Parts: sequence; structure tokens; C-alpha cells
Amino acid sequence: MTYYRVRYKKEAQKFLLKNKKVGLQFHRVFDSISKDIESVDLYNIKNLQDYNNLKRLKIGNYRSIFKMDSEGQLIIVAIIGPRGDIYKKIKGL
Repeated sequence: MTYYRVRYKKEAQKFLLKNKKVGLQFHRVFDSISKDIESVDLYNIKNLQDYNNLKRLKIGNYRSIFKMDSEGQLIIVAIIGPRGDIYKKIKGL
């Protein structure tokens, strides 16, 4: 079994520090996925339309936009935030 590393970009790290409860939920999901990539199907994860290789994870009213690099075995978490704001910020990725 191969393990993935999880890397949080600066904006995602800020969210995790400010929102401990929801941040912990996101952290647990990404930790679970990193240990068993097949567990992606257990969570509300979908590919984003019109964006190559980007995925979104939904937990309650919050979303996370991330990328999975299978060659480097890396999960890059770009943004975590409220539903409405997250899709406005995605254009910069």
C-alpha cells in the first residue's frame, strides 16, 4: 500500500487554525485518504468541472479544493472555506 503526503497551502492552513472544529474534520478526512487512497469513495468528493485535476471535498457548509498528484504521491490542499466564497477564489488557482 502506498501512502500519500498531504500538503496544505497557506490559505488552507489559516482556515484550519481559525476554525478548529471544522478544520479537524477536514484534517481527519485528508489523513484517512492519505493512508488509503481507495477511501476517497467514502467521502463527498467530486471532480470540478472545467478545472483539470482539481477536486472538491464537502463537509457541511464548507468546501475544500485540492489536487491529487499520483506520480509524486501528494495531496495538495489549496483552499478551505464556506461554500459561497470558495468558488470565487478558485479562479486564481
